[in-house]
Amino acid sequence: MHGIKRMIAAVLCLLLLGGCAMDVESYLKPPRAQGEQQALQQALEAAILKETTDHYTFKYPASGAFTSAFVLLDSTGNVSEAEEAVTAVAFYAYGGGEYTHLHLLRRDGDGWYSVSDLTGEYIDIDAVQVCDLNGDSQMELLVGWKLYSGENRLCLYQLNPTDIQKLSEVGRYHRFFAGDMTADGWDDLVLLSVDAPGTVTASLYVWLSPTVRKAGETRLNDAIQSFDNLLYGKLTSGAEGLYIDATLNTGHYISEILYWDGIHLQAPLSDPAVQNSTVSTRIVRIFSMDVDGNGVPEFPVTSRLSTLPQASGEDTWQWLTEWMSWDVASQKAVRQFGSIVNLPDGYFIELEDEWISTVTTRYDEDTRTLWLEAVQKDGTPEPFLAVQNTENRDNGQPAEGYIFVDLPGNDNLRIWYDPDSEYRLTTEKISYMLVTFN
Repeated sequence: MHGIKRMIAAVLCLLLLGGCAMDVESYLKPPRAQGEQQALQQALEAAILKETTDHYTFKYPASGAFTSAFVLLDSTGNVSEAEEAVTAVAFYAYGGGEYTHLHLLRRDGDGWYSVSDLTGEYIDIDAVQVCDLNGDSQMELLVGWKLYSGENRLCLYQLNPTDIQKLSEVGRYHRFFAGDMTADGWDDLVLLSVDAPGTVTASLYVWLSPTVRKAGETRLNDAIQSFDNLLYGKLTSGAEGLYIDATLNTGHYISEILYWDGIHLQAPLSDPAVQNSTVSTRIVRIFSMDVDGNGVPEFPVTSRLSTLPQASGEDTWQWLTEWMSWDVASQKAVRQFGSIVNLPDGYFIELEDEWISTVTTRYDEDTRTLWLEAVQKDGTPEPFLAVQNTENRDNGQPAEGYIFVDLPGNDNLRIWYDPDSEYRLTTEKISYMLVTFN
């Protein structure tokens, strides 16, 4: 967008023979939507454009699940596609760098109509989330604003039947999340902040009419530099928790687990009295996920395969990735299983424990094929399993003499295996071992 603006500005300056006093924003028209979104955009423009000379631009969140200038909700308040939506919030700004507006629209049998317009506090949007913080079925809107100073500020808005109302400015943050952390049936709010070098905190906010209040706070690993991934899921106790993957100031990665114990906000991987957070520190950029599909996510711990002592941190397939769960009762990390993760191709292969000491790997980038090999007593590697990503179907044959077949249930992966190897492989067994996550 900045490149387009510069190009338009240059053309206008040439047209004016060097007099570049015109407002470039006035020549930037929002893209024309199609279908139901077109009707929505027309209703918005009918409400906000009073003169033929008026102009506006859509404002888009820079991060998060919402990347559109419209937040669309169905009749139950859930995020929806345009065809099912009955409520919409549009983010826009008039030309000249004015503050961003939040415009509420509703749909009835005759189409979309404008309900109310609210001028926001800032210009640029960092992230947006819809939630129900008080259980009244009237949705709240969390808007994170980007300031020119580089910090983010979170504001809370109520989507009422007749207007949008600002409830409060919650505070500064680096990442935020809304989910039922306290098991009371409606959403709570978590703010993650790097307040200063060596001071990293997580804060829990709960509803106390007419807005939210801080119910708890805990320190996280003080070496955290940025928050990369948030995953909401169960704990082994059945409670809800937030799994946090972050980058450290060393360039390494770490996982944190955040949960409410009924009295305090807990982050057990950062509590030196329980277990030092180095339990989840790793060089490889792999995030937490529910690898076994039981509803309780696992966090990864990585180590170099004994056969690849010079493994690169960027090549995930050169590492042993062990998946760990946090046992709330014993306050200990519990190993689930080891695996080889092929992050570029979106899958991992579970390893049996007796394989780990002798297995080695290699990856052919031209054919996108991962080879698992067993190191023999004389040191030579012997292939026993290979997986090829054929998403583009033009990668070529991985190796002469090896016949690959499609992996059942997966259109993009083909496999070869040695049925006579000591690993007792079958197509059915490989289908169980190989798990896609993209």
